[in-house]
Amino acid sequence: METTQIRELRNRIGRAIKSLRKEERISSSYLAKVLGLSQSTVSRIESGTLSLPAEKLCFLAQSFNRPLAFFVGEQSPTTYSNEDILRAGLVYYGATHLKAKRTIDVSTYYKTYEEFLNAALYEIDDPRFAVALATTLYKQIYDNKINPIRVVAGLEHLELARYLLAIIQFVRKALPRIKRSAFQRKHVERNLEILKERILNKYRTTPASHFSIKSSNEVSLFINESLSHG
Repeated sequence: METTQIRELRNRIGRAIKSLRKEERISSSYLAKVLGLSQSTVSRIESGTLSLPAEKLCFLAQSFNRPLAFFVGEQSPTTYSNEDILRAGLVYYGATHLKAKRTIDVSTYYKTYEEFLNAALYEIDDPRFAVALATTLYKQIYDNKINPIRVVAGLEHLELARYLLAIIQFVRKALPRIKRSAFQRKHVERNLEILKERILNKYRTTPASHFSIKSSNEVSLFINESLSHG
């Protein structure tokens, strides 16, 4: 015979899963695909009439960055890693087709794009991260949301300046293959040149030679995909 405690635990897990879907803005059909279950099964789990197997509960917690206590105890505040926050920033600032935790409020971590850029430059050893960062640079410049003076003022040391010069170089080479008007590409190119000159006025240096981006074609492909999703 089922005990009251088991019923309450099942109901608690069901409520937590429903709360998770609301926070992450995902449908029950999407969650069903993630868990490898039918939509009707997910509905029964959320209503508390069916138990979710322990291994699937652990997988769900890991996939959406929740502690198990979120499902079986008090719904603890979500904690995010630095990588989660930076990835969400990439999406927020223009790399729109990159996946990120949707519940992260980027503006609470980075007040301006320039502040985000300075933090993100530390992570460009990841190739996909680097091309996504190049995408945000393109998007922010085109939308006139970037201040070259603030960007340069925020660069904490020479190595970050060299990284940013390398990203600028890749975006400039990618411009002919970006599927936008010649006017837009020219606007971005002109402002990239202004940013480059600002950096060189402060740091007489060259772009980083060892870089995770292998070709400007990677950058153009990523920018085009992001623009098509935006």
